[in-house]
Amino acid sequence: MKKHSPDIFRTNFFGEKFVIICGPSGHKFLFSNEDKHFTVYLPKAIQKLFFSTQQNTDNGLSNDEMKLPQFLAFILKPEALVWTPYIIQKQLKTHLEGKAEVKIYPFSRSITLTLACRFFLGIENPERVAKLVCQFNKVTHGMHTLPLNIPGTAFYSAIKATGVIRKELADVIAEKRARVASGAPTQDMCTAMIVEGMSDEDISEKITGLLVLDIVQLLIP
Repeated sequence: MKKHSPDIFRTNFFGEKFVIICGPSGHKFLFSNEDKHFTVYLPKAIQKLFFSTQQNTDNGLSNDEMKLPQFLAFILKPEALVWTPYIIQKQLKTHLEGKAEVKIYPFSRSITLTLACRFFLGIENPERVAKLVCQFNKVTHGMHTLPLNIPGTAFYSAIKATGVIRKELADVIAEKRARVASGAPTQDMCTAMIVEGMSDEDISEKITGLLVLDIVQLLIP
């Protein structure tokens, strides 16, 4: 801000063009014109990692696709939210209890993705959640680097991790479809999407998009 402008300026980050809007007035302008002057956009590196359809890679993701308001009711029901304190307490015990040194960023990333797995996918198995969190950790590291798909690079490892994530999401969706067929109640966003008749590919990409936004928000200081 001292070098360019305290209000607004253009810059580049890893080959991507950015406009930086600063200060309270800038934030007010951004959030009061969110649907008028702005649209959701993910850097090309993230698009390469996660999104396979031509529409997503060409145009990013639309605001309507990312907000998914019709599904929010399913993750805000009291029976879904009742798990939140338990998950938070367990994460606090794992990451903070008895530690001489506390690393807040890994903790915040872990707890955010753990809650997201519960609300979006209905995953309660700690080992399964830990597997996804581990893979997203690799993705997070790869997003900090140049998008070079060369063995030995962090981005290459991130691409491998996205393959594991896609496979896990496909397994979860298949399990949820079986539960829906058996008459199980809708208690997470993935199940709600299945009930609405969405395809496996659409569900996977929208859930992935929500998880990616969680990561991107954690990367913003």
